[in-house]
Amino acid sequence: MDRIFSKGTLLVLGIMAAIVFLASMIRNCSSETKICASVSAKEVCLGEAIYFVDSTPGVKDVLWEFGNGDFSTDRRGSYVFDAPGDYQIRVKIDSSVYQKFVVKVRSEAPTIGKAPVHILAPTMAVKNEEVIFMGEGEADSWRWNFGDGGPEGSRERNAIVRFDSAGTYRVSLLAGAMKYPVYHTIRVVDDVIGRKDDTTTADDKIRKYLQRIIDREGKFNDNYHCIVGLLNGNSKLMVLINNTNENDITSYCQGLYFMGKDEGIFIEKSVRDMEDKKIRRLLVEEKRSR
Repeated sequence: MDRIFSKGTLLVLGIMAAIVFLASMIRNCSSETKICASVSAKEVCLGEAIYFVDSTPGVKDVLWEFGNGDFSTDRRGSYVFDAPGDYQIRVKIDSSVYQKFVVKVRSEAPTIGKAPVHILAPTMAVKNEEVIFMGEGEADSWRWNFGDGGPEGSRERNAIVRFDSAGTYRVSLLAGAMKYPVYHTIRVVDDVIGRKDDTTTADDKIRKYLQRIIDREGKFNDNYHCIVGLLNGNSKLMVLINNTNENDITSYCQGLYFMGKDEGIFIEKSVRDMEDKKIRRLLVEEKRSR
């Protein structure tokens, strides 16, 4: 019987079959890839940063597309939109599979339902200890009174004061066009049993609060407000990280919260860069374990 196929024909057919099989395997593997990616917020105000991160295992290439022509090939980072609107963000993994997120960027914060002005401060302190009082809310003027026998009042939004006598003080804050003040009660004691004298410097405290944000100890807002209070209430102060990168303190703290733990960041040192008793910027030294 004559042979239907020659050896050359069989070889070509075998190669073609192998190519089809490999293509099918690659397609199946790609379709089964499960993306592990997230975006920090679904709604932000214009000027606020969103934070994105991809932790899909075994990934070679990542492409983040922000719906306005901008893109990033970093696996994690932050991005600020320059115009309000609804943006469809897409993350593409190894040029094959992708996941979509929608972010709404508002032109400004909504005016309805804003929280009223209130005081953020501890309820207990030790005599002669620095205490941070922070005014929360929107106002164009601030008037503090620290109670009978307390320190002199302040016109700053955030005040750092010392009580030189033990007792209970009723602190009041009158802000903006408020007719009546808001109040906060703080108890000042001579000492706390088992508590040693606090010799921690402001720089050490800032380092501690930054690390607490990374480790997610306590509430983010509490740690953040303590840091800003130690920076004289300047939420736009610039931070120089390892003498290389810069961020404002608010964006820096948000970045530490969303990505610091994953990157194994440890705050080794923080120092306020002073000039004429004013804080010019914050110098931070970071170490990474990953």
